[in-house]
Amino acid sequence: MRLFLAAAAIASIALPRLAAADDPTESRVLTAPTAWLPPTGGVVVTTTLDHRFDGSAVIGYNLGGLAAIELGADTDVRSCETCNGDAEPLYLGRAGFRMGLRQDRLFRGSPAWLLGARITFANQGRVGDVKVSEVYLVASRELGPVKLHAGLQAVDAAMGDVELGPTVRPIAGLEWTPGQYPNTTVLADLAYVPLLEHGMRAVELEYLAGVGVRYNALRDWGAIELAVRIREGEGLADTTVMVRLNAVLDPAQPFGRKN
Repeated sequence: MRLFLAAAAIASIALPRLAAADDPTESRVLTAPTAWLPPTGGVVVTTTLDHRFDGSAVIGYNLGGLAAIELGADTDVRSCETCNGDAEPLYLGRAGFRMGLRQDRLFRGSPAWLLGARITFANQGRVGDVKVSEVYLVASRELGPVKLHAGLQAVDAAMGDVELGPTVRPIAGLEWTPGQYPNTTVLADLAYVPLLEHGMRAVELEYLAGVGVRYNALRDWGAIELAVRIREGEGLADTTVMVRLNAVLDPAQPFGRKN
């Protein structure tokens, strides 16, 4: 909670109130956050299901073009007894706050900047009381067919009275839309998530890397993604295959955003 309040306070002081531009809308590449916000007054809905029947559902709402709130649940964080192949996902309810500047607002050619935070408000798992908080600062920029994302995340996680403490890690993402396939985008990213080893009473961070493809099936307001993700310490046999659906509800353009 302290991380969440600090992020909101810093962003409200540091970021001027500037008008929104027509940036992309995806809040994440696969796991790594982007600096994009939903369209002004709009809603972005994302649902994910993997081959183990774990997944996520997140809804984001834009607040006046400058910020957005998110509410949802996911299974990115895992727990285990001794982490010798018995790790299982935790269902965590998450609330998020995102505030940022869109592309070209600071100066021509400047990236989009975003400061965000997420906290848990509910959890379901065998490890008892689990809390995960994160604050991230990320920059995103469109460069022709390529979108680049880079930043830092500070993650804190606690399992009962065992706490990781704020730990900083890099985050990065890449999106490439080939010219001959304008509705298809190749995705790749890197982020970090907590691993709770309750048998050893330890909380650590593990990287989560992903590669996938996004197909804009319904103009700019509906997309489907197919991706694979692999975690630190896992082999190819443990690779997760997932399908994700994105929907953008823009009140200004109810039949889809136009380029």
